[in-house]
Amino acid sequence: MNDEPLLRLKFWGETLDVRSVPIYELGETLVAVQRIIHKTYLVEAERLKRHSRVRNHERERLSLQISGREKSSDIYALVPFAADPAVRQHLTMLLKLGLGVLTKYASSSVLPSEEEEDTNISVNARTAKDSLLAGAIYGDVYQITNNILNIGGVEGIELMPNKKIGAAPIELNSDTKQYVRKLLNATYRGPKQEITGVVTSLSPNRFVSEVRLKSGRTIKVRLSPECFNFVRYETQPKEFLRFKGHPIMRLGKEKTTYDEFEAESVTPATAKH
Repeated sequence: MNDEPLLRLKFWGETLDVRSVPIYELGETLVAVQRIIHKTYLVEAERLKRHSRVRNHERERLSLQISGREKSSDIYALVPFAADPAVRQHLTMLLKLGLGVLTKYASSSVLPSEEEEDTNISVNARTAKDSLLAGAIYGDVYQITNNILNIGGVEGIELMPNKKIGAAPIELNSDTKQYVRKLLNATYRGPKQEITGVVTSLSPNRFVSEVRLKSGRTIKVRLSPECFNFVRYETQPKEFLRFKGHPIMRLGKEKTTYDEFEAESVTPATAKH
């Protein structure tokens, strides 16, 4: 095959100069990389919902295949499966976005530093899409780094993008593995949305209300002092209210499931948008 690799995946370790990565660890890593591409696509298409999957025809267009292997440590060259140039260009763009978020894990910058930390925003992301994607790929990054210092003698994994992607190589090592595990259950803001429900209780010391949604599910809603006072003094018992803001989600949990919400505004549900 004459294709220049779109991505090269390198496993390095002292023993890998004379033997290869075990099939199970190689397979897990390759599948996790492919899933990162799928999730990047779903985020861009605004289709990342509970149990969301790419469709069969999309799977073919988004797939990578192994085009070669180099025995210097253990390096696998990956190229697009599809032959259509437009499809390949789209895949290149998705890899750039996905690897950009993966870099945050490699540089231990998914969470803000203590100086930058905002108690209302736990994921250090430029945009809501970045935040959502960082949360969505957490399980895949966990799976990739789980193969470091495991049975195969892998001391680190490097992803080396083609120059067309315009991203620097990403090195994942034992420090990355430790960092990813520390992030388990860390919170992040999901994309902006609104919820409607009835307030069932108020906690004045924490500016938190419990809201029962129409589905019967109960959500804890964080409010500003102004919004809290509006709910407390200017609404009626069992009145349906509309809260606009961001769901508070947790790394390592189902990507669309949450039980907390950060409200930026609250109005009666009967009010016009």
